[in-house]
Amino acid sequence: MMWLRLLRVLPAGALAAMATVAFANCGSIPFVAGAQVYRPYQRAVAAFDGREQVLLLSTDLRADRHTKVLEVLTFPSKPIVSQGDEELFQKAAQLIDDRLAERQAGRRAPGRIGTGGRIPNGSAAFHERIQVQGTSVVQIPDSQSFIAWVHDYLRKAGVDEPEIPLRLRSLVRDCVRDGFTWFVFNVIEVGPETAARPTLQYRFATHKLYYPLRIMGTESGNTTIRLVLVSPRLVIMPDIRPRRAVLLHHPITVSRDDLSYLGGGLTDFFDRSPQQLRLWEIKGPLNSLRRDVLTDWF
Repeated sequence: MMWLRLLRVLPAGALAAMATVAFANCGSIPFVAGAQVYRPYQRAVAAFDGREQVLLLSTDLRADRHTKVLEVLTFPSKPIVSQGDEELFQKAAQLIDDRLAERQAGRRAPGRIGTGGRIPNGSAAFHERIQVQGTSVVQIPDSQSFIAWVHDYLRKAGVDEPEIPLRLRSLVRDCVRDGFTWFVFNVIEVGPETAARPTLQYRFATHKLYYPLRIMGTESGNTTIRLVLVSPRLVIMPDIRPRRAVLLHHPITVSRDDLSYLGGGLTDFFDRSPQQLRLWEIKGPLNSLRRDVLTDWF
């Protein structure tokens, strides 16, 4: 693939810039005690302007048995949750691949947007869709309140003896301590066959680029996260763990017309100035992702 060839020649400093990340995607509380939940692949688009962020998430999931799952996401401020544009990630990946092909050919075709290229490997691997059955946005001041809210929710949903993993309790305590007091809860139903969670969009106030990793620390197996980032300036992508956060290509400057092609309300979110588009990959065991991406401009 084009972006893989370019990756081999990128300077080391462009592959993994160092930063301090704050200790602060979804954690899971299965309705069936002891069920293991896996998230082998995650697709995300983050649009960040230094004051607000729009984050779109779609995840492939499976479990070792059939169960409903209460998903948990943490945020630094109150998020507005809505249905996300299912095509935004594919369009962004296509646009990136096209522009990289143009660079390698030593040309730049005026007005050529998202045509004739190849989507980076894995980005089109969408499985059968599962439905999100309910979404709750709640501000929770401490870990005990979190436990009480979840127990009450699960009992009302028909779970006789709700169990919250000890690791999740510890993670929630740390998140609240660090100021992440807003939680989004979703209910989904999963089983042994890999299925894709619908794309949801979260819009929230933040002065730093945010991507939730820590809350996934209770889940099993490995994950690969493809994060498309759009912003007016470059950010310092933290070295989450050696060789696990990789910039897959040099940043690409995109115009307002490009943003209009991508859709998802990006033209309304940003001003008329050019934006920077790039694709990051984060991968590793879920239980090793113990810090969120929370980072600033260069």
